[in-house]
Amino acid sequence: PLSSLAVSLSVFASAFGGLVWSSYATFYGRRPMYLWGMPLMTLGSFGTAYSAGLPDLLFWRFVQAFGCSGGMSIGAAVIGDIYALEERGTAMGSFFGVRNYALELHLSPAFIIFHYALLVPLAYTIGVRYNITSEALIGACFLPSGVGNFLGAHIAGRLSDVIVKKYRGERRGTWYPEDRLRVTSIGALYLTPLSVSVAGLTMTYIGGPLGLSISLFCLFTNGIGVDMVLTPLGSYIVDLMGARSAEAMAAVGYVILLIPGVIEHMLLSNRALRSLLLAPLSALIIPSINLTGVAVTNGIT
Repeated sequence: PLSSLAVSLSVFASAFGGLVWSSYATFYGRRPMYLWGMPLMTLGSFGTAYSAGLPDLLFWRFVQAFGCSGGMSIGAAVIGDIYALEERGTAMGSFFGVRNYALELHLSPAFIIFHYALLVPLAYTIGVRYNITSEALIGACFLPSGVGNFLGAHIAGRLSDVIVKKYRGERRGTWYPEDRLRVTSIGALYLTPLSVSVAGLTMTYIGGPLGLSISLFCLFTNGIGVDMVLTPLGSYIVDLMGARSAEAMAAVGYVILLIPGVIEHMLLSNRALRSLLLAPLSALIIPSINLTGVAVTNGIT
């Protein structure tokens, strides 16, 4: 479907653009990159709105995504420049929460696929299953996920700061950046995978208002879980990389290999490779739903 193609192309543009903007931001400063990127994003937005056909739409969508792709990595670097260590998680939570509320995702591949399995085919899952034909109502179904992103980012950011202070005090001033990652287990092990699985089963077997309510609650829970991984991870990278945190944020992510025994040894921190992996995978979600059904697709992801 064309919606999946547009998403895949946008992800590719984000991967390429993020590396470009963050690299130049390290040498020329954060502000100039914002001033160059915003006009491109604006031009791409107008071009997308006035596109007369599919080729025009895809081209301008690429320009739009490229223009705004530096926002996350450079913004996180600015937070690292401004805030002290014990305040960085909370600030990062506010930043990620607002940004992800608009569904501009910057996640690890597993969590992008979790999220995309719910959000990309929403019109073909919730819309079809519960007979929602209005574009406005289908768009409103995205709101629970955005609210979950917003709340999850704030909660995770504040918790990561609390944990950093706690363990730093117990060690009499010794600080380990990995302390922030303790928070991610809640979202990674429970909220995110369970919400996707329950949503798939609900859409398959439970109809009516009850099924719709459970599905929307799963979207909300998924939003919280995703940002409970994203926010501490972003703060952790900024803590580690300091002045080069913009480039590090552009490179964050990992490549998931299909050989189970070596996955933990082969995770690469490279946002471009992550996005190149995501681009074809996100395009396969809707065909997988058509072939195997919502429950099986969500279970696989």
